[in-house]
Order: sequence, then structure tokens, then C-alpha cells
Amino acid sequence: MTFAQLILAGLWQHRRLNVAVALGVAAAAAVLCGALVVGDSMRGSLRDIVLERLGRIDRVLVVDRFFRAELADDLAREAMLAEQEASALAVLLLSGSVEHAETHRRASGVNVLGCDERFWQLGDRAGETRLRPTRMPGDGEVVINATLAAELGIGEELDGGASAIAPPRPEVLLRLPRQQNVPADSPLGRKTETVDTVRLKVIEVIPTEGLGRFSLQASQQDPRTAFVSPGTLQAALGKPGMANAILVAAKNETAHVDVADEALKRSLKLDADLGLTLKRVEHQYDGETVHEYFDLTSDRMMLPPEVEQAAMAAWREYKPQPALAYLANWISADGARGAGRGARETARIPYSVVAAVDSAAAIGPLDGDVDGKVLEPLAHDEIVLNSWAFEDFKKQGVDVRPGDTITLEYFEPESTHGEVRERDVKFKLRAIAPLAKRGERPLRTNDPDLTPEVPGVTDKESIRNWDAPFPYDSDRVRSQDDRYWRDFRTTPKAFVSLAAGRKLWSSRFGNATSIRVATRDAGGKEIALEALRDGLLRELDPAALGFAFRPVKEQGLAAAQGTTSFAGLFLGFSMFLIAAAMMLVVILFRLGVEQRASEVGVLLAVGWSAGRVRRLLLAEGLVVAAVGAVLGTALGVGFAALMLWALTTVWVEAIAAPFLKLHYTPTSLIVGYASGVVLAALGIALSLRTLGKLPVRGLLAGRVALERPRARRRRWAQIAAAGMIVAAAALGAAAIGLSGEAQAGAFFGSGALVLAAGLVFVWQRLNADAGGSLIAAGAAAVPKLAVRNTARSPGRSTLTIGLVAAASFLIVAISAFRLDPSLDGAGGFRLYAESDQPLYYTPATPQGRDELAFSPEQSDLLAKTTGIALRVQRGDDASCLNLYQAERPRVVGVPPALVRRGGFLWGGSLATTDAHLENPWLLLDEASAGESDAVPVVLDANTATYSLKIGLGDTLALDDGRGGTIDCRVVALLKNSIFQGDVLMAERRFLESFPETSGYRLLLVDAPAEIADDVSTALESVLGDYGVDVEPCEERLRGFMAVQNTYLSTFQSLGGLGLLLGTFGLAAVQMRNVLERRSELALLQAVGFRRRTLAQMVLVENAALLVAGLGTGVVAAVVAVLPHFFAGGAGVPWGTLSAMLGAIFVVGLLAGMSAVRATLRTPVLAALRGE
Repeated sequence: MTFAQLILAGLWQHRRLNVAVALGVAAAAAVLCGALVVGDSMRGSLRDIVLERLGRIDRVLVVDRFFRAELADDLAREAMLAEQEASALAVLLLSGSVEHAETHRRASGVNVLGCDERFWQLGDRAGETRLRPTRMPGDGEVVINATLAAELGIGEELDGGASAIAPPRPEVLLRLPRQQNVPADSPLGRKTETVDTVRLKVIEVIPTEGLGRFSLQASQQDPRTAFVSPGTLQAALGKPGMANAILVAAKNETAHVDVADEALKRSLKLDADLGLTLKRVEHQYDGETVHEYFDLTSDRMMLPPEVEQAAMAAWREYKPQPALAYLANWISADGARGAGRGARETARIPYSVVAAVDSAAAIGPLDGDVDGKVLEPLAHDEIVLNSWAFEDFKKQGVDVRPGDTITLEYFEPESTHGEVRERDVKFKLRAIAPLAKRGERPLRTNDPDLTPEVPGVTDKESIRNWDAPFPYDSDRVRSQDDRYWRDFRTTPKAFVSLAAGRKLWSSRFGNATSIRVATRDAGGKEIALEALRDGLLRELDPAALGFAFRPVKEQGLAAAQGTTSFAGLFLGFSMFLIAAAMMLVVILFRLGVEQRASEVGVLLAVGWSAGRVRRLLLAEGLVVAAVGAVLGTALGVGFAALMLWALTTVWVEAIAAPFLKLHYTPTSLIVGYASGVVLAALGIALSLRTLGKLPVRGLLAGRVALERPRARRRRWAQIAAAGMIVAAAALGAAAIGLSGEAQAGAFFGSGALVLAAGLVFVWQRLNADAGGSLIAAGAAAVPKLAVRNTARSPGRSTLTIGLVAAASFLIVAISAFRLDPSLDGAGGFRLYAESDQPLYYTPATPQGRDELAFSPEQSDLLAKTTGIALRVQRGDDASCLNLYQAERPRVVGVPPALVRRGGFLWGGSLATTDAHLENPWLLLDEASAGESDAVPVVLDANTATYSLKIGLGDTLALDDGRGGTIDCRVVALLKNSIFQGDVLMAERRFLESFPETSGYRLLLVDAPAEIADDVSTALESVLGDYGVDVEPCEERLRGFMAVQNTYLSTFQSLGGLGLLLGTFGLAAVQMRNVLERRSELALLQAVGFRRRTLAQMVLVENAALLVAGLGTGVVAAVVAVLPHFFAGGAGVPWGTLSAMLGAIFVVGLLAGMSAVRATLRTPVLAALRGE
């Protein structure tokens, strides 16, 4: 008979046992394969969402200003885009809130899309009519997706497709940010009435599928989206024919467009798209041009620094002249020196424009003083008044002269919490510049174009009619001030040097209000306006102004790889399930070998080597493993489907939304199959390792037992167990001084040492009890005999007890890591309020409450609280609630008030001083050691570790939204905080990094517990127009902690399945024991023991092993959990765990009945004859 024939014969002869081994291998392979398929399903489902919500859209341009809708058509006509068969569509894409007009149910964070029917052609399922509106919304109408409809309580009865709503149609109030060019954080920016409200009728609800779930945010949660006609939004915002986003779509959902930015640069127009006006300024008299120049201004009042730099570089040869115009609340002259001439003490002129400019010969504006003397460049502390101001002072009784002190009072160029602060600065009067009167030939100082246009101010006919966004007192305005305004408009009354003006009035928004260029070059040659425009466009980088396409599909597909490897996660969760299956394989195969002991003995006796016998048995085992793994691979897909069902139902908090669908790849199936076979082969080889050590005579007789350890080894085991107990006590004592997860880990380690000591003690006792006599009578005799029988094979019993003990220990002790929210994680704050639209006043101050229109009662209520407002640069959610890898995490600016307040729990920092160790927030204002350009930031430890994959001292590159990056360095880590998912930097650094971001979107409120609900209601009712949602900090923390707690529940559930499978291994051990003791059991029957008594004895043996395993594990787990539980740090589900362990005990007893049945079937005569 050949070797192969022997293998086949052995497989057939022992087919029943081989089937059992194959099933064990199938269980292990199913778990391995299932975990990998769960990983495939996670990645595949995230990828599906990206492709579904974007369709054929490949790149998106979204800017914070409006441009021509025709820009998209210009892009599409560009040859480079046409070659890639790409299309471009201009849309309006805004974030707003929607309120049901009747029920007042409100939804915040709504994607508002102004689009026409062309948008719906961009979906990869454009042919499915149920996924698109049956008709496009008209004026005053809106289509919403099912997610938004459910939140508003509209159209609950949907049939899975688009659902038209019959009249009378529900009405909703759509609230959008009012678009203003001047930044609200500047004194001339509006801080109230910043929200526009539009009343719309809901005509249809579409499924949240395909483009019905359109969103640019990478998130597995369904977006709330409203679709409105472009005309409706344009009319509401006062922006006819304008858009703020362009969608570039590839020819199919897998293609990419890589030339969009280049095409965009070629298509942009300076004025209509970028808000920059380059014009020729001509001042005429009697039809003759007196003086002229080219002037570059911005509709945002201040020229962005990037524009100024580009203009200065592009027009270098023409010597461009930057200018900065600013409003002085007062220009004052001290008249004390002239008191002897009857002068007043002080003369003042209200609301006057001051120009900071270095005069140039070609364009002025300061050619000379009133006496015709040429004016040299002004020093930083010098000022020039025009002749009108000089005369006004004189009429007030102050005769100013060169060298006199002139005081300017002005608002700081940036405001905080909507509160503008007034400052003053003193200059020395250098000279008086001439100003031509109305009707006279204008001079270069007669130049109102030095001042940019400010809606509500410069367009008014009278100063008294100013619609000023800053504190304005019309009573200051005199009749001569109004006449000056009518005659000279915004002509400056005073001039200072550019350096002086920039020192006083520069801001993060810019350093100049205009750049002027002479109309002729140094050689007298005429300069063409088109040449200046083209040169500026060539030099200007559109990305620096936010005009850059984002490769949203590419980024989304990359982010779909996820922050967490769910394959690895579920392999870890299932480790005891895999271990139990492998133990079952080892035990069953070993049982088969021992059943074939005499057969092995014969092979060895006839000359086979032990190695050859091992190879024969290993080959048989590999065949069985290969067959079992095939079954396991198929079962693995089913196991994965079961896990996905659990993740979308009972464990849904782990993934935040039930979005998972089954996906699997051939690679995962092959790896799962191969891993199952390899693990089985290792287990089989392990079970055969002692085969060569057994005597042939014993094998021929069917005996496979090895010699027991000597007493000396047992004494060392006792010493080791005692040492472990001492170490456990020491570790537990040390844990008292720790906190949080460090304390939980220390207690866990203490319990693990107790577990190890318990198992060593069990092994020692089993070996000690194996010898000697047992004398017992009465009802206790059989149980005592059963317990003594567990020591028949100490190693085997200890292994069985150890597996059950370790599994039960981990299942129970892991509860020490369950998290419960506390206000420490919120820094002592009780409420967390977020707004869709920025707030420019804070409810934390009396002025803010007045400006935001809180009632007196509500103001009194809020006065009892402490609030801190924070600035927010929107971005991707990088918390554990988002399974996508965050490309652009949200950034939060930490104000000095929060830094001074301190608080929160910390998971580590780079602090080296006592002050920093006590309050790591202070590190945000420190320069990064060795990396002066890196911005210090703070992260939540979970965000750093699991989402961004960085740690303390590591660097992080943030997108600044202007084509560049911001290098950051992690200086401290928060622990289990409300800021999970955020990058926190000092407010000062925030404003430097994101200068265009104005206002506050986050408010932390510390309120007494008894009024917290009332405060929440007041904030949401008054600030509802801003889309404010208030959430208790405890609830926010509970949402984050639910993820970890759900993972722990998953581990405990799968560990319970592993323990359950381990009980079947226990039954196999008992079966093996019964087969080894057939002759002994037969002898006991022969001397008078009834079969029923022997069956009871075997059942008690099984129960003793179960109780020993469960008891040892639970006792050790209690040591790990109880201290943490009493300290309030662990929330142990005792009821659930008790039910689980009780069920496992019962199932273990039932599984042990197989050994009982084998006992009852033992043939007495045959067994005695064998003995």
C-alpha cells in the first residue's frame, strides 16, 4: 500500500472524527474569513457612498464669494477640458437651516443646492427616474431629500422613490447667510441682520440615494439636502446670474479631470469673478482731463495680501503706489498753545477719511503745501491736513501750525465678539495741503477715489443717512460736515505715510485699500489698461484667493480606506472564537490519534520511524483541514453578513449609521482560507509533538499518558503563584495613584496576575491530587471521585480550565474600560452650542445679548452663566463618529479666556515648566522649539491616535484654503473630550492662518444644572435663525464614548461565542477521558456501580472543570473591575454578563452530555477483556 493509499484509508476509517475536526477548522476559517469580509464590506460601502453622492462629479470649486455663472460655460469651452470630454456646471452651494413653518421643527446643517435639471444628469444612476424630482422646483419651491423630510416631519409615507406632495403643500423657512463683501470682523462689516430667510413650498421628497445624497463632506451619515432653483436663491441673496460653486464632471464615474485648475486660470475675469476692479480714474475740468491714473480696488474694501503682492510684482516697472484709506471718528487739534489768541481748548472734526499713502511725482496726491512748497516724504509721526480741515479748525478757534499735535480717534481694524474698540494716536502737523473748492479746477488732493466703496456709507447722499455697521452718532455731524460730503464725497481730509497707516490700520484682511499706477511709464509711453489686467491675471494665483478645484472624488475614495481597519478590529474581537476553534481542532485530532494509539504502535513496531508516522498523520490532518477550510470560507461570508446585520442594528453606535452592505474580494476569501489551513496545520503539528516520546509497548496497549512532574516542580509552581499574588497587590496599590485608562489598565494587569496565579495553583493542585488514596462514603462519594478524576490528566484539565478562565476573565474585566461621561471631559462646561451661521456677538456679554435681541428675562437667565465663544474653520469630521479618513479636519480657535480658565482632562503634553504642566493650554501660545514656523496645536488623544495617526510632538499639515498648507505641531493631547475630531490652536494663530474666517460658530456654556435646560431653550429659540443647536456636553461625550463601549460589547459578545465554542472543546476532552477510562468504567460496573451513577460522575467532572474555569476567570476579573467600579470609572453590565456566563455554563453541561452518553454505552465485557 502506498503512502497516499494509507492516507485515504485512514481518512475513510476515521471519517466520523475527521468530520468533527473539519467542522472545527471550518469554524476557525469562517471567523478569519468573516473578519476580512467585514473589512471589505466597510471599505466597499464607504466607497459606494462616495460614488453615489458624487456620481460623475470629479472636481468641485467652492469659494466664499460669488462669480459669474457663465464662468462654468467658459470653462467647458476650454480646449483642454473639452479634450477630456468633461462638463462644467455652475451651482449655488450653501449651508443653511430649514424650519417647518407650521410645526417649527427645525433642521440645521442643511446642504442647500441651487441647480437646474442639468445637475441630475451628473449622477451615475441618472437613468433611474425615481432618484430625481419629477419636475424641477420653480420660484418659491423646494425639493428635499428623505433625510431632511424625516427631520422636519414632512412626507412620512414614502414608497422608496420620489414622492410628490399634493396641495396644500407644506411651507418651510430656509435661512441662508446674507452675503456681504466687507468682513464682519472689521468695523465696517455688518454684525447683525446677517441671515436671509426665504419661504418655500415643498413640492417633492426624493430618496436619499444617488445625487439625492449629494454632499461634499466625507461621512457615512445621510446628509440633509434641499434643492432650489438657481433663480430663487439668486433673488433671495441679491446675486442675479451669480454662483459660488462649479461642478466638473468626467465622462464616466471612473474617469478623472486633471486640467480644471489650468482651464480656470485662463477663464477668470478680474472684476466679475474675483471682485477686483481695475479702472482708469480721470478727473476733468471743463472737458479736460486734469489728472488720471489706474486704480485697483476690491469689493471687500481691503485688497487681499495675495492680490497686493501679485500687483506689485506684475506692475513692478510702473512703480505702483499702494494706498490705505481709513475712517477717523474724530480729527482733533489741541488749541492750548494758542490760548492767548482767544483759541478754544480743542477743535474736532467728525467722521473723516484719512489716507495713508507715499506720494509719487506722477500721481500725487501731495504735490506741495498751500504755499507751493514741495513736500518731502512724511515721517511715521507726521500728518498733513487739507485746507478745508485747516479752515474748519480755524473757525473753531484753533489756528493749527506745523509742529502742532493732531489726534486721530479711530476704531481698531479688527473687532472681537462684535465689540469695536476705539483708539487714538497723535501726529505732528507737517503741512497744510491745498484743496480746490467746488467748481474750481481740481487738484490731486481732490480725489474721492482714494477711498474704496463701502455699501451703506459711501453711497449715501448725506452723512446723516449713513447705514453704519459701527457705533455711529449722527448728532456729531454738523452742517459743514454734510456740505463737505456733498461737495467732495470721500476725499481725504488728512494724509499720513503708508508705513504709519499700515501700523495702525492693517489687519488680517489686508494692508491696502487700493493700488494706483500712472497712465504713462517713465519714458512717457501710454500704458494700456488691458496690459495691466493681463499682467495681473498672469501673476495672480487663483488658488490664493480660494479659486482651486478640489479633487473630491479622488479624495473621497482615498478617505474610504477608513480610519480603522475593521478586518483587524474584528480579528481582534474574534480572537477567542478563533482560539476556541483551534483548541477544538487540537483536542479532536489528538483524540483521534489516541484512539489510534495501537495502530501507531504497530507502525512503529514494524519499523516506521516516528517522523514518518507524524508525516502520515499530518498529511491526513491537512486533507481534513483543507476540506474544512473550504466549508469555513463559505460560512465566513455568512458570518460576515451576520456581523454586518449586528453593526447596522444592535451595534450601530459603533458606526453611527446603518449603511453597511456586503462586499467581498477574492483576496480576502483566499487569505481567509489559507489562514484557516495554516492555523489548523500548526495545531495538528502541535498535537503530534509528543508522539515520538511515547513507548511503543504503551502505544500497542493503547496508553498515551506521559510521566507526571516531580514534587520539586510543584513547589516552584507554588512559589511562582505566591509571587504573582504579591505582584498583583503591588500593582493594585500603585493603581490608586493613577486615573482614567491608566488606572483601568493597572487594575486589569493586577487581575491578569491573579488569573495566572490561579491557573498555576490549579495545575499544582491537580498534580498533587493525582496520587494517593481517596476514602469517601455516602452522597459525597461520587462527587469527590469525580473531582479526583479531573486530575487524571493535569495538563489537559489545566489547558481546558485555562481557556475558559482566560475567556471569562477578558469578557468580564474588559468592562473596566467602558467609559461614562463626566464634566471633566467638557472642562466643566455643561452646554455645547454650534451654529450654521457665524455669530458676531456672543450671548456671554450684556452687549451681545442686547444686539442678539434676547428678552430681559432671557438676558437675566444667561447672566447666571459663563460662556466662551470659539472661532471655527469648517472641515471634515475627524472624530470616531466618522469612518472616513479626514482630509481637512475642522480647526477651532482657542481664545485667551479658555486658555486662562484651563480645565479638561489631559492625556499628555510637551510641558516642561510647572505652569505648563498645570495648564497645558498655555503651550498654544508658545513658539515650537526648533520649529519656529510650526503652529502649536492640541488634539484629543483619540483623534490623534485613530483618525490622524499622529502623536505628541508630531507635525500635521492643514489646508489653509488658499492653495497652501499650515504646518502644525502637536503639543498636548486631551483625553475623552468634547473636542474630539477638532484641531485646536490659539485664536491669534487661527486668525493668522484663516484670515477670511469671521465670527464664532461654537459656544461653550457653564450653567448651573438646575437652569441648563432653560438656557438651552433660550439659546435655540433666539438664535434659531443662525441655525444654533444646543447639546448637553454630557450627551456629546456619551455619543463619542458609545463607540468605544459598543466595541467592547462586540468583543464581549464574540468572546462569549468563543467561550461557548470552548465548552464543546471541554465536552471533547471529557469524551476523550471516557474513552481512555473504558476499562476502568467497566471494572466499576463489574463491582456494582450502576451506569447511572457513573454517568453522574462524568457529568460532575465536566461541571467541575466548567466551574473551575469560570470561577477562576470571574474572580480574577472582579479583582480587575471592582476598584475601578467603586471609583466610578467602570460601568459593568453585571446582569448581561451574568446571563451570558450562566448560559455558557448550561450549554457546557449540555455539551458534556455526549460524554455521559458514551459512558452509558461502554461495553463491559469488551472493555474488561481489553484490560
